[in-house]
Amino acid sequence: DEAPSFDDLFAGFSQKPVRLVTLGALYTAANLLIMLVLFLIVGGAIFGGAMRGDIAGVGMAIGSMLVAIVLSMILSIPVMMAMWFAPALVFFEDASPIDAVKASFSACWKNIVPFIVYGLLMFIASIVAALPFMLGFLIFLPVLFGSMLASYKDIFASQS
Repeated sequence: DEAPSFDDLFAGFSQKPVRLVTLGALYTAANLLIMLVLFLIVGGAIFGGAMRGDIAGVGMAIGSMLVAIVLSMILSIPVMMAMWFAPALVFFEDASPIDAVKASFSACWKNIVPFIVYGLLMFIASIVAALPFMLGFLIFLPVLFGSMLASYKDIFASQS
């Protein structure tokens, strides 16, 4: 029954800040590792293509970028699966960050078909949200986060 305030934006970090920051650090480390792998692949191919100095070198560089895009999606999906429910598990279930990551990955793996369909729908919705000068994200992001909470409740509330 209170009016929202600026402090409400950070209320989630008032209860379990160390665990949530640890979870964020794990997510950041995983993404940095993926970026490093992609940098080595693309950087090496671009450097090699530039050293050739001909049209084949340009093709080599473009091909490596396409490989990097596909590889980034392949490597990012398990990271997203591991982190999808992890913050909610840390916050609501008082799970440790590692246990939350394992439980999140397991839950996503058991529901892999709905996870893929949901991911494709959210990808399409994000493209649509980006069309009107990114203003669609004012609607898309609350819907996305609300759907994440609903999926968490649907999967983990039945286990409690």
